[in-house]
Amino acid sequence: MRPFKHINAKSVEEASKILRESKGKARLNAGGTDIIVAMKDNIYPEYPETIVNIKTIPNLSYIKEDGNMLKVGALTLLADITSSSLVKQRHPLFFDSTESVASPNLRNTATIGGNLCQDVRCWYYRYPQQIGGRMDCLRKGGNICFAPKGDNRYHAIMEGGPCFAVCPSDIAVALLALDAKVKAQRGKSERLIPIKNLYSQLGHTLASDEILTEIQIPAYPGYVQRYQKFRLRKPIDFAIVSVASAVSKEGTVCRDVRLALGGVASTPVRAAQSEALIKGRSITVELAEQ
Repeated sequence: MRPFKHINAKSVEEASKILRESKGKARLNAGGTDIIVAMKDNIYPEYPETIVNIKTIPNLSYIKEDGNMLKVGALTLLADITSSSLVKQRHPLFFDSTESVASPNLRNTATIGGNLCQDVRCWYYRYPQQIGGRMDCLRKGGNICFAPKGDNRYHAIMEGGPCFAVCPSDIAVALLALDAKVKAQRGKSERLIPIKNLYSQLGHTLASDEILTEIQIPAYPGYVQRYQKFRLRKPIDFAIVSVASAVSKEGTVCRDVRLALGGVASTPVRAAQSEALIKGRSITVELAEQ
């Protein structure tokens, strides 16, 4: 790793100011499970001159209910979420998606904010500079995505282009099915962002000096909630495909359904056509196959 300046931020406002004044040459560090590896492999378009440690910012790690809304601080460890009886009992889809992330060791370090804002795992983007040189794809300032004409296993199979890397966050898929929102702060200004608007084809949509501070998740009492994830190495891998579902039934009839897909597009995808097909009908094997 190269030398860099390390700053322990005391507030979100201070961290935002450092990012703004650095003009793209500073990066945030929370749990560090992604950025440290990325810096070692030198994958960023520009090596960061400054690392801003936000773990020193108080009051950003919490899990609490506010009416019908679960609020989770962005610095909350994934392990704290999976050990919360409140989350497990009242927000099972959120719980299952969080528990599916990585390994217990990583969940003891990784934060929910970091999980939602993590970089893609595309092997062209992540190709280590020390092995054959950099691959300057679209995300590194180049003018081409290498996936369409190269090895594109595990890349986007829908809504792809210009970049075909998939959003790696399991939790984002569950939050999309639940119509969650995130709170972000830039300087002294705050805004609420629907989770569906947090991602674009080239990553998250936060401004360069904007910091995610809170996740807000509506409760869906009475809904059957599941998170299913297929990966090659069950304990630790990113999803090849995942499905988040929340279903409300009256007898055998589906009254409401929420479906989201992960691992198949540059952003988490709401399966709107499937939702429309199922809603108001009895759920059968034939309907599920359709």
